[in-house]
Amino acid sequence: MNNIKYVSGVTVYNVNVEDDIIYIDTSASPVTVVLPNIQNSQITLIENKTFTISDFTNNAANNNISIVANGNTVNSNQLTAINSNNGSAFATIVGVSSWQVVTDNPITNGLTYMGTWNANTNTPTLVSSVGIGGQYYIVSVSGTTNLNGVTDWNVGDWAVFIDGTTNVWQKIDNHEIQSYNFIQNEGVTLPQQSTLDFQGTLVNATNSTGKTIATIDYTVAAIKYGSFYSTETQTATANQQQAMTYNNSFLSNGVVVNNNLSGKPTRITVSKTTIYNLQFSAQLNRTGGGSGQQIYIWVKKNENNIDDTNTVLQFGNNDHYKVAAWNFFLQLNAGDYIELYWMPTDPSLRILYASSPAVVPALPAIPSVILTISEI
Repeated sequence: MNNIKYVSGVTVYNVNVEDDIIYIDTSASPVTVVLPNIQNSQITLIENKTFTISDFTNNAANNNISIVANGNTVNSNQLTAINSNNGSAFATIVGVSSWQVVTDNPITNGLTYMGTWNANTNTPTLVSSVGIGGQYYIVSVSGTTNLNGVTDWNVGDWAVFIDGTTNVWQKIDNHEIQSYNFIQNEGVTLPQQSTLDFQGTLVNATNSTGKTIATIDYTVAAIKYGSFYSTETQTATANQQQAMTYNNSFLSNGVVVNNNLSGKPTRITVSKTTIYNLQFSAQLNRTGGGSGQQIYIWVKKNENNIDDTNTVLQFGNNDHYKVAAWNFFLQLNAGDYIELYWMPTDPSLRILYASSPAVVPALPAIPSVILTISEI
């Protein structure tokens, strides 16, 4: 059984060889602990003997405890922890005339929170191998201050001073295991996890006043679109394909009409890679009669036919009118262009523009082609 001694009301205490654990009262004044004189004691009584010396009043930071030996050598370089709250030391014989005094690891006796630490500006100032055992700081600002070789400090890490045989600052890598108590404004209960993973290019996470704040950018970029039409009647040679033209623009953003190699405005060119909805209508007319004739209409992308986009319309009598109107979903890359192609089987077939329809009252003009395109 350990022999426990409580020491109070004295400034000097002479340790007896029977003592095992010595609790010191430093509430009133510093206390000097005098170890037994090895040469004057029976060596068999103190051989391999260890005394545990501790400040049970938690005031040694103000009234120090000193450890000395009468006539013997004492290594007393490790007394910092005993002179801080909850400090302890072990005094162990290491020879016939020498005591070794070593403080224990302060973490086993408790930690003392000292506040936050800015690892970028080193505020408050921390110095390698200088500190009081068990004291720790929590990093509030990331930085690269060098404390005993540690330079990668992140918000939430702990800087803990370990004394005893090491006397170094060590890091508890705590920034990746911070927990949270609840998710605000979600309307659902989520299990508590060790890591919050914010994903997406529009999400930004920051730390502020003890909180992790996730900001989602709700700014939506304007969609790409265009609306174009023609106020010209368009004709073609029989069985000769050509692209429809557009000499007017109604609205557009990120979509333009460019000229083809013949200098005609046929190429609907996009600036963004995405899926587009293409719609058009064309006012078709036949000026001659005779046997039935056809008009074919389809879509090309970058001068290449797009499969399964063709449609045929049948015409019979003179002055026969039809409207071609349909839409497509197209996957386009930035810089791609599309064109509406048409081919009549007879030159009497045309795409008609009518500025003043022959009716009363007067009606709006009829474009030969109307084309709209918009990203989905």
